[in-house]
Amino acid sequence: MASASSVARRTSTGSDAERPERPERPAGRTAGIAAAANADGDVPLGLNGLFNESSAILTKSGQQALDAFLPVWYNATSGESVQALSVEVQVSDSDDEARDLAARRAMAIVKYASEAPALDEAVRAAFRSKALSGVRQNADGNLVVFRFYLGNDALREATAG
Repeated sequence: MASASSVARRTSTGSDAERPERPERPAGRTAGIAAAANADGDVPLGLNGLFNESSAILTKSGQQALDAFLPVWYNATSGESVQALSVEVQVSDSDDEARDLAARRAMAIVKYASEAPALDEAVRAAFRSKALSGVRQNADGNLVVFRFYLGNDALREATAG
């Protein structure tokens, strides 16, 4: 199993070559969007452009961004045993309306990824069978975080907290 830092390395470079550790590395440059994997291998992506201000329907430009980003992100796991793919929308507000919108946005991304004709069948099938969506309150808000769990232990640890 790859370490989180090697996953982040593969996310950003497409190879397993040894490189000095850096806390964040560009992950979406090859996809034409700015995204960086953090030290845990999570890739936060701004929601601007994916959705209109108070909508849970992906914009055309949002669909195009996901068409470019998702295969690059998913292929970073190359050969690993992925237990789950997580799409988490973070919000800064704690009110029910903001959390509901965030939950619907996370589900919209998962649904799109499981059906998008621009994505290959392996990516769509992975999202159909292994995708989780959720909401988390975060002071930064206005982000969607993509992460994958490479083992049952990591998944149990994440869901226990």
